[in-house]
Amino acid sequence: MKKYILTIFAAAAALSATSCGNWLDVNDDPNAVTSVENGLVIPSIELNLVNVSGFYGHMLGSFYSDQMAIKPGGPQYLGLAHWDASSISSGQAVGYTRMIYRDSYTKVIGNATTLRAKAESEKNWGDYLVATVLRAYGFQILVDAFGETPYSEALDPSNLAPKYDEGKDVYAGILAELDDALSKVSLTDKASDNMLFSSSSDINNWIQFANALKLRILMRESAVVDVKSAVEALVKENNFPSSDIGFDSSVWTNQAGLDNPIYGEAVRVRGDVGTGRTIEFCAHMAVTGTMMEVNDGRLPAKYNVSAKYGNYEGGFIDEQMSKEIDAGYLGKKSEKTQENTWAELKINYDTPMWLITVAETEFFLAEYYAKLANDSNKAKEHYEAAIDASFATHGVSGSEKIYGEESRYAWDASKASELIGIQKWVALAGINGFESWCELRRTGYPQFGPKTGAEIYSKWVELAKANVADGKDNPTPLAMDLEAEGVYVPGTIFTPVNVVSLSANTLLGRLMYATYSTDTNSNAPSQKDPSTKVFWAK
Repeated sequence: MKKYILTIFAAAAALSATSCGNWLDVNDDPNAVTSVENGLVIPSIELNLVNVSGFYGHMLGSFYSDQMAIKPGGPQYLGLAHWDASSISSGQAVGYTRMIYRDSYTKVIGNATTLRAKAESEKNWGDYLVATVLRAYGFQILVDAFGETPYSEALDPSNLAPKYDEGKDVYAGILAELDDALSKVSLTDKASDNMLFSSSSDINNWIQFANALKLRILMRESAVVDVKSAVEALVKENNFPSSDIGFDSSVWTNQAGLDNPIYGEAVRVRGDVGTGRTIEFCAHMAVTGTMMEVNDGRLPAKYNVSAKYGNYEGGFIDEQMSKEIDAGYLGKKSEKTQENTWAELKINYDTPMWLITVAETEFFLAEYYAKLANDSNKAKEHYEAAIDASFATHGVSGSEKIYGEESRYAWDASKASELIGIQKWVALAGINGFESWCELRRTGYPQFGPKTGAEIYSKWVELAKANVADGKDNPTPLAMDLEAEGVYVPGTIFTPVNVVSLSANTLLGRLMYATYSTDTNSNAPSQKDPSTKVFWAK
């Protein structure tokens, strides 16, 4: 696999070069890659999809769902930490937004559309399904990120100003595409070489992937569209993935440009390769506090402990914090507070990047049975299976402790939405931040706690001053201290201390339309307020 990945990275570079053309208006030449064999095109599309979802989307979503916070020395991530999605936001907030839009169209959807047309002309229904799944996933990301996006007129090189379709219409379109591809394929068809399934040609892998993606899309719009019969059909078929889908550890190499891209940026370039620590972001108090409350066995799999406290204390102060350091609130000024105060995301060069997990599918099934099928026993079964699967993804045991009878998160049909929402948020932490942000916006769980980030910070400073006055070596207030003061409640979230463009206890509802499109497309709509919800969250 390691040797194979080198070939694919080279092919990906070649495809990127041939498919950029006039990407500013999202209408690349759909015939640009027809000379490359399918077994090289598919891995290239997969690689770029994983990068869009697992890197750009994951980073954005992790900050926007209270799963990551910044540390001193992290100015690149200030816009993300402030939940600032405005077009004039600084650093990675704008950069990642642009890359999600650009790469989804040019490197995922564009190449998948070409492959799909080629496979259809050859009646190669295996690769037709593969291309359709990858294309549909790309459009799902765009709808969930921006709300509206070019679809019906996209990828037509003769039209430099494609209209933006409503998200609901794009969802309907990609569901129809998936149904069409599934209707054409049979189990005797084969898939060309690919990386998601270890180059396996077994088309059932892709049928299961398509079913899981359909379930995600259908459940995501279930509050605004009648999806019951469509989900019932999927449940009756019962052909979902039995293992997580994405790039596992065998794909990555301990070499710059060939490693997990988050590791490459946050550790190899901006952090400490020796310790594996970053200097710019850390775990967020909201998620680690929630997990510490129940001594969650996934903590050591998700995070490196705080070197100062030896526990999984998360941060939340979304600025460079020079005043906190100068005041001694984080300990002695000479200490490397940016490195040792808070727990960090456990990230290695070969950390997997998942597109869709068994746990996610099980949570959707639990929600289906709880809300659409009114079967509490089945809902409980899938809820517990989801937590089991999440623990399995992290390679740890003890899942029954989370949903046991004495646990706060034991199944209770009257609290189904809350339980599923919070546990899905925990499960997705460090796994897929983009999907975590999507589900947080859709379900409303975890809910906002009793105080805003600014109010929590005010109490934090009060406690820190007292600790400094008392001469404590480690004066930094902990989550348990804030909980004792009634300003923080495990299992809740809060807006950033320095939230931008949003009122208190308001989620960032969408990303701003990418300037790559708005600067050149005369049919691009006016920017919406960042609190504006996408269609499925209304």
